[in-house]
Amino acid sequence: MEMERIDLADESKNQDINHYLHYLNAELGVAKNTALAYKNDLIRFSAFLDDKGIHSFDLKDPSSIFEFLDAERSRGVSMSTTSRYLSSIRMFVRFLAAEKTISSDYTSQVSYPGLWHRLPEFMTEEEVNRFLEAPSSASPLGIRDRAMLELYYATGARVSELTDLKTEGIIFSMKMLRIIGKGGKERLVPFGDEARKALELYLNTVRGVLAARNRSGKPVHVFLSRNGRRLSRDWIFRLVRKYAAESGVSSKASPHVLRHSFATHLLERGADLRAVQELLGHVNISTTEIY
Repeated sequence: MEMERIDLADESKNQDINHYLHYLNAELGVAKNTALAYKNDLIRFSAFLDDKGIHSFDLKDPSSIFEFLDAERSRGVSMSTTSRYLSSIRMFVRFLAAEKTISSDYTSQVSYPGLWHRLPEFMTEEEVNRFLEAPSSASPLGIRDRAMLELYYATGARVSELTDLKTEGIIFSMKMLRIIGKGGKERLVPFGDEARKALELYLNTVRGVLAARNRSGKPVHVFLSRNGRRLSRDWIFRLVRKYAAESGVSSKASPHVLRHSFATHLLERGADLRAVQELLGHVNISTTEIY
């Protein structure tokens, strides 16, 4: 089906975009809704260039693209939408360069820091404090939950690393955890006084009671269910949602948000990126750079 033609103020741009839409439709068989999304993105970019007095897509450098993306972000456009804008523009410019309509593909080396990943959501320090104080210290399971969440935030551990943590992995004399991460890779991660206090209270008053309820033998994991079994990942997710709702941060109810908060707060306080990479157990620094 022939792609509908569009009406732009500048005829040369009209022709360039229509030519590209025809190519998407006739030669690549791109779905109608996808092609319409490209069309709308390119119209918006074209209108931005018009406002700057630029009447051709044959730009000399990508600076106008950066200005356009920054302007869109300033007016509240989401990161994912801005990322799509850049993708649409890059493909369009690449097509024009291949067709010799413009002199060169000036987007070939475009890099827009932080654009390709949705920035991780995180809690503020005040929200974290409210969240960590939600478990009741008057109940054994509340003491367990407080210790678990304190340790989770203090170390930035993955949920699976927390559920797999064994009592022998706690080094109180150094305030360290020995964590076995992805691929069996071991790392030592420090924790602070608040986590130490909560953990000691749990181990000294609650864990033994829970462990005694395990009829299969002596459990080795730190955090146990009311029946003395290792807590599951799904159970921790439910606990996090519960306490997030109770503390009023339910929109951020995810264990991974605590991990993101740990990393973000460290970097805000001046921590070295590679040090945070090691603490999180990231193999590649590029994974940590999203913060």
